[in-house]
Amino acid sequence: MQVSTKALVVSKMRYKDSDLIVKCYTTKFGIKSYLIKNVFKSRKGKFKPAYFQPLTMVHIEAEHKQNRSLHFLKDIKIHNDFESIHTNIMKSTMAMFLSEVLSVVLREEEENLPLFNFLEAAFIWFNEHELDTNFHYMFLIELSKYLGFYPDVSQIKLSYFNLEDGKFYNQKIGRYCTVF
Repeated sequence: MQVSTKALVVSKMRYKDSDLIVKCYTTKFGIKSYLIKNVFKSRKGKFKPAYFQPLTMVHIEAEHKQNRSLHFLKDIKIHNDFESIHTNIMKSTMAMFLSEVLSVVLREEEENLPLFNFLEAAFIWFNEHELDTNFHYMFLIELSKYLGFYPDVSQIKLSYFNLEDGKFYNQKIGRYCTVF
């Protein structure tokens, strides 16, 4: 089946001498892996290795087949050119860290448009603003909302936070309760 979708490049891995396996988080299909043949071999090929930098937003056309874990790209276009993320050493370091985290935690192979929109908006903001050394912390906290374990902050004024159930309390309850 021929598909067309926006995607966020999560990770890449060299395969053989001239091929790449790229893991992308797509708007329509969640996490998918693609095999790109001869990307390092031909100089005039339509796929350049630079298209597959971590956290690059692309628009892809691909061939998806049932019961396959690797799919093939037909065409790719850069959707958002994140210049400062890939040229600023501090931002690129954070981007590598966040792409590693995303490659581990993103497992769903189904559409999750709110999560994709969050990722896209977060990295657009990260690219367009000055370096915030706490961006990765804030990003991971917000990401936890979409992964299903964001703490209950309705009682944030209370003194104790229980790490086990993610809630605030007036008194120390449980073994993993700490003063907040």
